[in-house]
Amino acid sequence: PSGPANPLGYRWMGIWSDYGIHGTNAPWSIGSAVSNGCIRMYEEDVEELFDKVSYGTPVRITYDRIKVRTNADGQVLL
Repeated sequence: PSGPANPLGYRWMGIWSDYGIHGTNAPWSIGSAVSNGCIRMYEEDVEELFDKVSYGTPVRITYDRIKVRTNADGQVLL
């Protein structure tokens, strides 16, 4: 069942047979290369997305590598 003990978190949106967009019970792992092909999101973000999309919404995944850094002033840099 969904919940804090489930590695998929509280929300799951399937996009292919075994792949989906979901939350995680390990938020510190987001941004690491530890997924088996799914898209993991912070719980608050995936819950917001889950409430905004309808079943059957088309999904397009684009792979673009970027580097994100935060400088000493707290500014986020791409």
